[in-house]
Amino acid sequence: MQRMNLKAFFTGQRAGLLGVALMACVSQSSASDYQIREAYFKANTGRALEVLLDSSLARSSSFEWRGSKIDSAYVRTLAALKFGMSVADSRSESAGRVRLALAENQLSAGDYPAALATLQGGGYSKGLERAQSQYLRGQIFIHSNEIDQAQRLFKKWKGKDPLQAYLGLNIGIWFAEQNQLNKSAQWLAKTAAMQLPEAEEWNSLTDRANVYLGGVYNFLGKPDLARKALEKVRLSGVDANRALLSLGWTDVARSQNKQALAPWSYLSEQSHSDASVQESYLLVPFALGKLEAHGKASNVYAKAIRIYDQELALLGKVKKQAADGSLLKRITRVHQSSKATWQSSIRRAAGPQLTAYLTEALKQEELYMLMKSYMEIEDMRRWVTQVSGSTAGAKSALLKMQSVQQAYAKSINQVLQQDMAAQIKRLKEYQSHANFSLAESYERVADSNAWEQ
Repeated sequence: MQRMNLKAFFTGQRAGLLGVALMACVSQSSASDYQIREAYFKANTGRALEVLLDSSLARSSSFEWRGSKIDSAYVRTLAALKFGMSVADSRSESAGRVRLALAENQLSAGDYPAALATLQGGGYSKGLERAQSQYLRGQIFIHSNEIDQAQRLFKKWKGKDPLQAYLGLNIGIWFAEQNQLNKSAQWLAKTAAMQLPEAEEWNSLTDRANVYLGGVYNFLGKPDLARKALEKVRLSGVDANRALLSLGWTDVARSQNKQALAPWSYLSEQSHSDASVQESYLLVPFALGKLEAHGKASNVYAKAIRIYDQELALLGKVKKQAADGSLLKRITRVHQSSKATWQSSIRRAAGPQLTAYLTEALKQEELYMLMKSYMEIEDMRRWVTQVSGSTAGAKSALLKMQSVQQAYAKSINQVLQQDMAAQIKRLKEYQSHANFSLAESYERVADSNAWEQ
């Protein structure tokens, strides 16, 4: 549900995929409540092909979930959208949810007018269905720079679903990106203070709001307010490192350089692949220099340069293996011989050092979704081979899936190369800064003759 920045990758090569399989889904035979629930689970967890091939799902079968009625038409729509198929509106009991699924795909592809038109095609049930429609409209307004519309939607939000908090967060981020920092702070503070359910998803959302809020307050020259926001971020959360980075800057802004060493030193002891950790290698000696501890600063800068060399070599290795496709092929081979999740297959195939950078890269929603879809198709290929054997229908489906999978592989390798290139550029800039600062520290040590032991 986070702000989406996906590029469109619904190409003509994917159009009409598995049309033969869809034709097998017209049977009106009965399906139990359990079958529909199981199909819904499969459509959301990488087993969409099983749903498309299942001719026993009756259009009239449905079940209630969070105030909405889920029926076979909606379940099949979810499965079809996994393959970028063209999906028409539905007159079923789940027509609203069908439109939501279609609109979300159109939004991800950057077709905002089409997404808005889809959402306006009819009413939505109370509960999650209505909340999702409101959230998606808000996202469309934000991406279209119609921020006044997004704000009005937030203020007139119907119902009490916590999805409203995502809209508030994204409005605050939009204002920050437009350098309207006071408005950004107001929205981020409002979002961070919202009463949300006690669950990891909502705790992480609050963490993210406080991280952004702390950064905005720092830019506004309000370090005390920044510290209050950043201290609320959980050390166990995914945004902890970003919070620690900002926390040190709040201390520097208050001329508390010794205090800034605490979060930055803790951060510098974490995984070398994290961008915030890599930046901390420059900030720790920066704070030491402020404290006139130039000898210690020199030692830390020298250590940072060595670490950057090691990490640049690893990044170059990932980039090379993405360019020749060998990394993804190795991950696929490992996954074929295992029943574990694809994330586990990545760890096994890449090893601990490369996995750290791949995990970091997969934090990009675009790359994550590409890899997820690629691996879902790999799972489906294996399933078709096991269940259908060498039938003509199975061979046809396998060939079509292989074609789509190759298109995904090409996109994955391109995005991965771009990510590694950006990481390499950033690390080289850090290394250049460390080299310059090291020379400067040596000069100061020579002038002061004050090496620390």
